[in-house]
Amino acid sequence: MDVSYGIDLAGYSTGKTRIARLQKDANGSDVHASLLTSGALLKKRDGNHKYFQTIIQEELDELVGFLKEGSIYVDIPVDLQQLGRWRAFENLWEQTNRPIDYALNAMPPLADRIGSPVARFQTILAYGRTLGGAYDISKLVGKTIFETYPAASLKFSNIKAQGYKNSTAIWQDGAWVIKSITKENEPSQQAFSRILKWLCCEAVSEGFELTNDDLDAIIAALPGIVPAQCLIGNQELEDIIRRHLEEKQTTTQQSLLPNGFAIIKHQPFSRITVNRG
Repeated sequence: MDVSYGIDLAGYSTGKTRIARLQKDANGSDVHASLLTSGALLKKRDGNHKYFQTIIQEELDELVGFLKEGSIYVDIPVDLQQLGRWRAFENLWEQTNRPIDYALNAMPPLADRIGSPVARFQTILAYGRTLGGAYDISKLVGKTIFETYPAASLKFSNIKAQGYKNSTAIWQDGAWVIKSITKENEPSQQAFSRILKWLCCEAVSEGFELTNDDLDAIIAALPGIVPAQCLIGNQELEDIIRRHLEEKQTTTQQSLLPNGFAIIKHQPFSRITVNRG
C-alpha cells in the first residue's frame, strides 16, 4: 500500500499518543509524513470519564477510517497469544511475556508500562467484535493491522539508538538541532541524530519540533510502505527469536511469532519530509 498509519499508542491519561500518516510519492523514493494533530486516539482522557463506550466507538470509527485509506501499524502487542489464559507453562517468563518479547528484551505486555495501551487496544478490538461487520477489525490483524516495534527496526537496521528518547529535534536553517529534554545528554543527542540521518528526514517548515514519540510513530508506519525485501521475513524472525532463546538457555512450545508482526531491516527512501496536519 502507498499509505500507512503508524500509531505510538499511550494510555488515556498521558495524552502522549502520536499518529503518523506516511504516503509514498509517485516515484516511490520520497515519503511525506504527516503527524496528526487531532482525532479520537490523540485525546487525553480523564480516568473518571462516564461515557466509556462512546470513547471506544470514536476510536474504533477512527481506525476504520484509517483502514479505508491504508494499513495500520501499532507500537504495542496486538496478538497476545497465550497471555492471560490458563495453560501448563514451561517457564515462569511465559506468564507475562510472549516468546518474541522475551527474546528481544521488549517490555512484558501485561506487566510493565505498556499494560495500559495494550488494554486500550484490546478493548477496541473486543468492542468491534461485538458490533461485527466492518467494525470487527480484529479479523484484519495480520492483513492490514500489524504490531510493530520501532526499537527492533532500528536494531536490525544497525542503528545505534540507545537513549534517543531523552532528546528532541528542531528544524533550523535546513538542518536538525538536537536538544536534550532534561540535562545535557550528548549520547542521547547523537542517537537521535543517527535516527534522523537514517530516515533522511527533513521538516517542511522552519522551527518544526520533532519529539521521540513523533519519531516512534514515523518508524512504526514504515513497514507498511517499504518493499518486501526491506522487511524481516517470518522465517528470518523465527530464527532470530529461536537463537535468542537458546542464548538465554530456554525453550518454549508456543508459536514463536504472534500473528501480524512487522519490522524492517532497511530504510530505502531518499527523503522523508515531515509536517503536522
